[in-house]
Amino acid sequence: MHGRIYVLTSEKAIEDGDYYSPFEECTMMDMIPGCDGVIKLDNPEIKESIEWINDVFNLSIRTDTIILEGNDALVGIVKPVDVEALIRGLKANKERRITEIRKEVQKTNPDMWKVSHTAYMDSVFYFVSVDDFSIHNEMDILRYGIEPKEVPLYITQIYDYHS
Repeated sequence: MHGRIYVLTSEKAIEDGDYYSPFEECTMMDMIPGCDGVIKLDNPEIKESIEWINDVFNLSIRTDTIILEGNDALVGIVKPVDVEALIRGLKANKERRITEIRKEVQKTNPDMWKVSHTAYMDSVFYFVSVDDFSIHNEMDILRYGIEPKEVPLYITQIYDYHS
C-alpha cells in the first residue's frame, strides 16, 4: 500500500525558516507500522498528492509557488475551512472504523489483528506538524494534532510511503 505524509506548518514557522519535516525518512519509516520505505516527492507528485487528499476528504487545498531558501517551492495552502472539512471527514472515517470493529468483535472468534489494523494502523495519510514536532496518522491527528485556526496552514513537503 502507498500512502502520503503531509508536512504541515504555519506561516510564522515559514518566516522563521522552520518549514521542513523535523524527521528524516528513516525515522518516519520507523514510526509507521509495517512501513518499508519513505521517499520525498517533487513538484508534479506534490500537486497530485494534494489533489488526492482533496478528493478523499472533499477539500479545496490549493497549490501555490513561494520562495523558500531562495528557490521556488510548490506548497499547499490549507484554509481553515479545509481543516474543518478534514476533521469532519476523519471523524466519519473513525465512525466507519468503529462500526467495522463492532461487527468483528461480536463474532465467535474475532480476528484481533483485523481489529487493531482497522482501529489504528489502516491509515493512508499521515501528518507531520513542524510546529509541535510530531507525526500522526488519521486517527491520532483527531486526538492530538489539528484544529481550525483563523490563518491557513501550509503543506511544505509531501512524502510517499510504502507498507
